[in-house]
This record gives sequence, structure tokens and C-alpha cells, in this order.
Amino acid sequence: MITDEDIDQIGARPLTTGDWFKVVGIMAIYRQDKKSEALLAFDSLAKFFLPSHPQHDFHWRQKAILAAIRTSNVFQSQKRIVYAGGHTKTSSERMRGYAAKREGIKHREVSVPINAAVTAANPATGRATSSPTLHFFSGPWLAGEPSNDDDKDGHGRGDGPIIVYAHGGGYVEPIAPSAHVALARSMAKACGARQVIFVAYALCPEAQYPSQLVQIVESLRYLLEQENIPPGDLVLAGDSAGAHMMASLLAHIAAPAPYVPPLRPSGQFLAVVLLSPWFTWTDAASLGTSACDFLEGPHTANLVRVLRPRVEDVWCEIVAAPNAHEVWARVFGVEGSGEKPLVKRLLVTASDSEIMHRDARVFAIDYAGATSVSVGAGDSETQFARVRSETRVFAVGRRETHVQPGLDEAVRYYGGGTWRALQAFMSSLRD
Repeated sequence: MITDEDIDQIGARPLTTGDWFKVVGIMAIYRQDKKSEALLAFDSLAKFFLPSHPQHDFHWRQKAILAAIRTSNVFQSQKRIVYAGGHTKTSSERMRGYAAKREGIKHREVSVPINAAVTAANPATGRATSSPTLHFFSGPWLAGEPSNDDDKDGHGRGDGPIIVYAHGGGYVEPIAPSAHVALARSMAKACGARQVIFVAYALCPEAQYPSQLVQIVESLRYLLEQENIPPGDLVLAGDSAGAHMMASLLAHIAAPAPYVPPLRPSGQFLAVVLLSPWFTWTDAASLGTSACDFLEGPHTANLVRVLRPRVEDVWCEIVAAPNAHEVWARVFGVEGSGEKPLVKRLLVTASDSEIMHRDARVFAIDYAGATSVSVGAGDSETQFARVRSETRVFAVGRRETHVQPGLDEAVRYYGGGTWRALQAFMSSLRD
């Protein structure tokens, strides 16, 4: 149940008369020409064309979506509490709608059972954790091929891995198919994946920590034990909060949390992909702002408070928890740990100008021992060859924003630095 305290913490407020005039104006423009994203946020967009703006050389499509996001942030806190209250379509409803409107998608969904006895005493809510839903997407659509009625096996044309994807959104927003599904599909095409599995998890403030940890652990357990998928066939991927969720899963495998039974995979995972991971919790307000990023530290801190995390837990505070270094040494099998790595390959991406860059770098470089590679839209293929060849990579986009590849997919721009790095890494999984 959403409390007044939750509303205060998340920063939601009633829309003022001025806000409503802005809404009417924006919607009028939007309905006039849905394809003109530049008109949606004209005032904000104009700033991107000033020579002094750090992103003035971005593609116009990138500028348009960033301007739209910055404009929508006026109403973001109100929108998020509406999402969390269930007054809009859930992730599962969006996934069903997306699949129904596109040819060549083979879609099935599974509600993952949760042991109520294990989760009945959730320290945040005192209630049992709800079941997550897994959405299996496959078929010719996955490979970008025409639909073929002879494809009866439920898989795409690829014989590559299976991608398990957890979407971002601050743990309060449902999946955005135009960005998240499109991004996962492009990853699948790059590596010839035969299937993408999306995790529809519970959102805050209705479900608080450690609900999402329990859900991702039980989702993977289901895939390993009921779907009989070998760990070596799996690419675990996520962006922002979804990347945090995947990291929490790895931490649980190495050092089991008390909230859910241990999980012991029979082998290494093929790869883990963490896009702009949200790893800063304890001092989120200190993240500040950036001219290149649409996220702001104070609002991020509000989201942290709504999640009601236990920041002493390494499954929550990925980087700054007291035993984080020890746990990640076990996950990545660093020298002296005596452990075999849980994952064969790792890609972490972040912009050098996004507010969450600091802890993403600590995780990738200090904990995982990744090689840092700076990437930009105009870089030669030689730079991206490094991404393909390294076992663990920290791809740093120059002057980009939070989860830039997802925004690029939403506007169908395929030349960004981290987008190209992601494609290079995924294509290397074919080898």
C-alpha cells in the first residue's frame, strides 16, 4: 500500500495550474505530429544546439529524446507514484500488448512460484513476496527476419545464447518496450540469440527490498531447474535498476542472502551485461547533477528511501557494503580468492558524464578487474575491437547520458559509442 510517507519521500506533488497548462500544450503539439519529437520539448532542445553544450555534436535524434526526457521530468515524480500505484499498464500488460502487435514473435509467459514460507517475513512489508512473471520472446522477429509459419520450435533462427533481461526504471516504473525490448532485441540479433526472457518484477513502493532480490533469484532458479537451461547458455543483462538486480543475483550466488534459499548453478554463465548500473545507495544525494545526464542525485535519493533498502547488505549496496570486496572477489575469481569465476565474460557500460559513473567504475575496474575502453560515436572499429577481445570490459561513453544505448534504440539511432560497444561485445559471444 502506498503511504503518505512514500509520496513525500518519492517527491510526488500535485500538479499546479501552470503544470497543467504545460501538459495541455505538450500534448497538443504531440498529437499534431507524433513523429516530431523535437517539437515535444522545443525549449530544452534548443540548448543542445549551442556550441557551449557538451552534447552539441550528438545526432539530432539523440538530442530530441534527451530534450523530451528533461521536459517530462517536470512531471516525473507525479508520474512515478502513479505507476507504482498500479494506475497504468504493468510490465506484463505492456509485454503482452507489444507481442500482440508484431508479427513473428512467439511469446509465452510463466508465473514463477515463490515459497511463501520463505518470504512471509519480508522485513520491509511483513508480507509474502509476489510471483515474478517471465516473458519468453522468440521466433523470426528476434532475428529481424520475416515470419515463417514453418518455424514451429518456438525459437528464433539463431542458435546462440539465451538472454535474460531485467529492465531499469528506479524500481518504480514498468518496462518501456520501445527502449528495453528494442535494446534486448538488438543484443539478441548481434549474438544470434535463440530467445530473450524478460523479467517482470514487482515495483516499489508496493514491493520493497528484498522483494526484487527474491524474485530474480527464484526466476533464475526456475530457468535452471524447470526450463533446464544450462548456465553456459545464459547472458544475464539489465540496465540501471535492472543491472543492480542482476548484480544482486550474482552476489547471492557467491554469498547467499538470508531472505531466499541459496542458488548453486552447475557451471559458469556465458556473460553478464550491466548497462549504466545503479550502484550508489548510501549517499545517492551526493551524486549531484550533470549537464549530460537527465538523472539528479536528490531525486535518486528519494527513490532509495522508497525502496527502503538495507545498505549494509552487499545484495543491496553493491559497491559500498562492508564485505563487498570479498564477495566480488569470489564472484569474479580474482587472484588469491581461490574461486572459479561465476561468469565467463563481463561488460559494464557507463557514460563518463552520468552521475552514476563513479560506482560503476569502482565495480568494473576495482572489483571485476575489467579493462576500461573509452568509446564515442566517431571512433574507428579498432577501438571496438578491444571490446570484442577483452574478457571483462568497462566501456565508457564520452559525454553520453544514463543508459544511452536504450535511448538510442528508442529513436532508432545506431551510431552511439556505448551502443556500438554493446553490439561489439554481443557479437563476440558468437565465437
